[in-house]
Amino acid sequence: MLAAVYGAERVERMGDLAAHIAAHARIAHPAQAVPTELHPAFSRMGQTAADMADRVGELVSGPAQGGHAELVAADEVLDRLHGEVLAHVTASSWGHGPAAAASLALVARFFERFGDQAVSVAKRLEFAATGELPR
Repeated sequence: MLAAVYGAERVERMGDLAAHIAAHARIAHPAQAVPTELHPAFSRMGQTAADMADRVGELVSGPAQGGHAELVAADEVLDRLHGEVLAHVTASSWGHGPAAAASLALVARFFERFGDQAVSVAKRLEFAATGELPR
């Protein structure tokens, strides 16, 4: 029961983070929220986060064993991409200004935290399924 309550809170947070990401795109509209040179990184972050959310849904409705390790691996991709975005927006060659850098750093952080929440849900689901807390 506690795993379900804990997981529900994390899933709700994932939704909040997704809404924050969407709000940044909406605020920038009709301009692009992400400069062309960062499209690949943000596209990969979006796809990875969506895949993680899908996997959490599968773990909720099916066997949870092994899901934690899968999501940890996906979260490492998000962590790496987050670092790449931060390196790019803080480089001396960044030409889009400090406001864009701050906005993109924040959106990248939202993706990174989204992944962390998915991992947390998978950890609790695996614990409920196996009785052992995954590492």
